[in-house]
Amino acid sequence: MNRLRYSTLLLLVASLGFLLVPQQSHAQIGVVGGLNFESLDDLSSESASANFESSTGYHVGLAFNRDFAVLGLRLGAIYRRVGEYRFEDFDDAGDLLDSESFSLSTIELPLDLKYRFTLPLVTPYAMAGPQVSFPIGENDLGDGLEDVTLSGNIGAGVEFNLAGLRLTPELRYEFGVTSLVEDEFEILGTSIQPSESPNLSAFSVRLHVFF
Repeated sequence: MNRLRYSTLLLLVASLGFLLVPQQSHAQIGVVGGLNFESLDDLSSESASANFESSTGYHVGLAFNRDFAVLGLRLGAIYRRVGEYRFEDFDDAGDLLDSESFSLSTIELPLDLKYRFTLPLVTPYAMAGPQVSFPIGENDLGDGLEDVTLSGNIGAGVEFNLAGLRLTPELRYEFGVTSLVEDEFEILGTSIQPSESPNLSAFSVRLHVFF
């Protein structure tokens, strides 16, 4: 797994260098933002449970884009607000002892390969590619998250020009490849050993604005 993570990071770094090196193609930098609709499993152990809440989040960031005729390569650096996990700890009688909510977010580096369909006024495209994410959690939750997770992205969008800007609204789906949390961690003084490891998965609506 470590070899896979390092290989993906190396691919992203190499791609960024390739995007920024001057070539006979169209390169742009821009901003990105949108909404994400999350799907995450709950976590539980014998005496505690963690329920995922606030499934609608948002994301903002920067993007680098380079087009090569029908193909395009795009690298992003994005902050994503995922939602909250609410933890509840119970005693042996089933009475609630403690509860607390922890926010969850990520820093993401998606690498998208686009196939573009050139039309007279707009350019539809399909995209797919890998993504490296760095999860961020509050307090105890942060201690239980993996340092790096891997995901894949697929989607479609359309490019069009408006007042010197290139706008690219897009619909995409992210599917997690590796687990978000460690095999065992402690929250509210209780050990959590998830029976099913949740992966970061979400539909998102995104808009890129390139200058």
